[in-house]
Amino acid sequence: MKRVLSLAALFLLVTICVSPVQAAEKEWTWLVFLNADNNLDQFGVQDEQEMAKVGSNDYLNIVTLIDREKGPAQINYIEKGNIVKVKDMGELDMGDYKLLISWTKDMIAQYPAKHYALIIWNHGSGWKHTKSDLVKGISYDDSTGNHITTEQLGMAMGEIKQALGRNLDVLSMDACLMQMFEVAYAVKDTTDFIVASEETEPGAGYPYDGILNTLKAGTAPVDFVKTWVAAYAASYNNGSQGNSASTQSAIDCSKLNDLKDAVDGFAKASIAGTFGAQFKTALTAVQKFYYRTNIDLPHLVNLLKAAIKDEAFQTAANKLDAALKAAI
Repeated sequence: MKRVLSLAALFLLVTICVSPVQAAEKEWTWLVFLNADNNLDQFGVQDEQEMAKVGSNDYLNIVTLIDREKGPAQINYIEKGNIVKVKDMGELDMGDYKLLISWTKDMIAQYPAKHYALIIWNHGSGWKHTKSDLVKGISYDDSTGNHITTEQLGMAMGEIKQALGRNLDVLSMDACLMQMFEVAYAVKDTTDFIVASEETEPGAGYPYDGILNTLKAGTAPVDFVKTWVAAYAASYNNGSQGNSASTQSAIDCSKLNDLKDAVDGFAKASIAGTFGAQFKTALTAVQKFYYRTNIDLPHLVNLLKAAIKDEAFQTAANKLDAALKAAI
């Protein structure tokens, strides 16, 4: 799903430097796969400037691969107050998952760190049903018509994990509709945390300065993802990004196998009973998102817990509620 557009575009000031062989290891490397080869181009420029308000420092690298609409791509190293061009990349297909793999692996090698956050920046569709198809994906490139499917995202993350020798610390998607169990399950064994949105995102997307300002020396990933989500929420509550309805959450992927088992148990208990009327009422009242078939699972479970008093169902619903609270 495409982000909802808002006003304002800023201009990018770029200086040129020689591509580094390898930097010294830092605590964090923040990588943004910034696919602005579409109608979000102006916001890509704006977001890099937000990153430059904080800039890289002695414990943080900020690196982007930005592909502009109707323009070539380049790798930038973001300093405080300065966006430094590291390398011209020519025209790229940012919808090619193999590019995501190769660029991320190269940046991990060039900018070693104890912790890595990879942000995929673009339009996202999560999983959505159309009349004839099931659409799944992120990183839509208007020049090529290509995008990264959920399956390809899982493959890419697998290869990135292999290159890193361990899980990525944080996979984030600055895109619409990507915080879904269907997406998370595809990458659950390759990243420790996922940060994304259930709902569509406003065009301005992440408040990068606000998020990066919460990252201090010694910050652990589990603490960073919490302040990350809080900074996003604050920015759209009459904050730096204005006032707009929005969602953002962090998922602990180590809890997703237990969550899957709890979902299975809940499904079995639901099918075993005659609860059609209660489900119909709950589905009318439950929190829905841009696609009305997308609903908030914790909200649904709690509506049904209040409506269905069957003992076996209550047991399954309580287990699912607990698993959701542990994971989110």
